[in-house]
Amino acid sequence: MNKIILIGRIGKDPEHRVSASGMGMTTLSLATSDRVKDKASGEYKEEADWHRVLVFGKTADFARDHIRKGDLVSADGKMKYSKYQDKATGQDRTMSQVIANSLQLLTKSPRNEDPKPIASGKPVWSAPSAFDDSDIPF
Repeated sequence: MNKIILIGRIGKDPEHRVSASGMGMTTLSLATSDRVKDKASGEYKEEADWHRVLVFGKTADFARDHIRKGDLVSADGKMKYSKYQDKATGQDRTMSQVIANSLQLLTKSPRNEDPKPIASGKPVWSAPSAFDDSDIPF
């Protein structure tokens, strides 16, 4: 099974294009991070990984209209690897990207206070601003 779920921040505003057939395609740059302990100093540091995320159709239109740099987003989809030849050097290269079939905007901001429907028909809800331990069922 090829399935990936990423939660991270958008690194730059989405890039939207329309194919010759009229289908929208949006590319997102998504950063995920992890805290890692440095072996030499013993201190914890943040390590970021960048992911290229592609969405199509109504999900692409949603991304174009509602997602901006800095937003917290969840992307659900599959990994795809493509091989190509670098025109400048002639070397073979491999590119990895996530083909997302759904996105959820997790950031609450003035421009997205109301839930917005996406291609799957599910509304996108903003993340709760705060919670306390009594919200946890165990």
